[in-house]
Amino acid sequence: VNATSDKQEPPPSSFPEGVWQCLQSAITLREPILIFPVSDMATYTPLPSMTQIATEESSLPNAGMIQCLTAAGGTAPSLWKDGVYGSSSGCKVKLRDVLIMKVGSTVEDAFLSLKRMGALGG
Repeated sequence: VNATSDKQEPPPSSFPEGVWQCLQSAITLREPILIFPVSDMATYTPLPSMTQIATEESSLPNAGMIQCLTAAGGTAPSLWKDGVYGSSSGCKVKLRDVLIMKVGSTVEDAFLSLKRMGALGG
């Protein structure tokens, strides 16, 4: 119910079919920009300052999540080894980190995002 009137907005299913399809198509036209922050453009080595974010963040898989995945017939992520998420072998994972940015984002936007996360200083 709208606060200024007693009318309710119609559900999307009541819109003319062409309009709804047009809106859905418009939304899918602009894919996000993927940015892979690296410290070396030749080897694609991840930024060292993102290691803690990439391996210790609370949103990453944990033992309970992996048990649920395997109980449901799934498999653990490729970086899940011995109860820890990350590369314990010492090898550098290429293009490990990704920032999802909106279309039109600039290098400055990426820099500010990395700075806000604590991955860059300055």
